[in-house]
Amino acid sequence: MGSLCFYEDSESLVFAGVDYKRTNRGLRDFSFTIAQLHKKNKDESSFQIKVPGEANDDFISVNDVQKHGGELDVFTTNSVSDHQVGASKTELHCYRFDLEKKKLLSDQILLSARDAENNMENRIYNLSSTTKMAPEKYYVFVKDSRPVSSPDENGKVSKGSVKGELYAYNMKTNVVQTFAFPKELSMVDIMINYYHGPLIYFVTPDANAKAVKVLIYNMETKKVVGQYTIPIEEIGEDTKPDIFIKNNRMYLLIVNHEQTGRVDIQTNYIMVCDLQNGKILYKGKVIPKPGKGNSLPKGTTLHVENMNVGNGL
Repeated sequence: MGSLCFYEDSESLVFAGVDYKRTNRGLRDFSFTIAQLHKKNKDESSFQIKVPGEANDDFISVNDVQKHGGELDVFTTNSVSDHQVGASKTELHCYRFDLEKKKLLSDQILLSARDAENNMENRIYNLSSTTKMAPEKYYVFVKDSRPVSSPDENGKVSKGSVKGELYAYNMKTNVVQTFAFPKELSMVDIMINYYHGPLIYFVTPDANAKAVKVLIYNMETKKVVGQYTIPIEEIGEDTKPDIFIKNNRMYLLIVNHEQTGRVDIQTNYIMVCDLQNGKILYKGKVIPKPGKGNSLPKGTTLHVENMNVGNGL
């Protein structure tokens, strides 16, 4: 089984994933596996359907699943070989299924772009919803384009300016809408983006400013509804914080490294910020609990790999 996603509401829990076979020509024979659990009567149902046009697909990842009555929308990113021009391209698809009849109703390409064309490199990616597994109004995605760069005499590659295009697929109208990025936003490489409903959260860690910058944009009103610079001294040049947004709060896991001899000393920070006013609600370290049997062996350090924010927060 390759990538998969879940959807849950008060009535059902639905799963959608992509299966494939490994061959000497790469991954082939892509097919969907769809399964549903009815919470009230505990009935289960499942079915498999071959991905249409999968012969040209090199890889398929499932990004999101949304259920509307008896129909299921499965959103994917497809890496496609374009044999006519000998190039590859990326496509975002919405596959719609009839759960009762266990059949595919439609395959809509939301956006398609060659990975490189006209001396430009293109990247298509979806934003993460702050309410994973839950209903959403939109499916939001971005296309980034930048000039193809060549290394200089020292082997360094200078990155050109990024041109970004923002899109949202409306779940009710089945229409893809195009939005301009807010003029207050600077397009940078390190940007962590979330959305919920019409709100998009653009989060940029800034090591030079020792801060995290947050800009909240409403797609429907086309206005910035919040903009904060949250000072965080613990952010360094090599720091890549894990950031989650849920219920107007931003959760950060920051792991800093300090080399002492042969030992990599790691300090793990947890922070919670209120995105209604930009204030820090909580800040602390993750350390072993004092007491017998809780101390770390000599020469070792505690490392927090990742963080998950539960539905109760």
